[in-house]
Amino acid sequence: MGIIQEKDQLAWLNKKAETGGFSIVSCRIIPEGIAHDDRSGTVNDKLRHFAVCFEGVLKVIDESLFTETVENGIGSAKGFGFGLLSLAPLKE
Repeated sequence: MGIIQEKDQLAWLNKKAETGGFSIVSCRIIPEGIAHDDRSGTVNDKLRHFAVCFEGVLKVIDESLFTETVENGIGSAKGFGFGLLSLAPLKE
């Protein structure tokens, strides 16, 4: 079941942050539509994922846990290209 409401998406991200060694400082949610998995045999078996991009600033709370989170990604659809964390240092 997809997480459609923005407030629920942000709650999901905050939950991942708690277990991933970071906190959310600011976040913008950008809907990217529905991604389909065409590898299954029939139309009814196709998987659909509602894609969003989280863009913003995070704060590392636990460096070793955060490193593990970056290496492993977040979410349950990593096999379909979801859950990648792209990072850049904050410019002051």
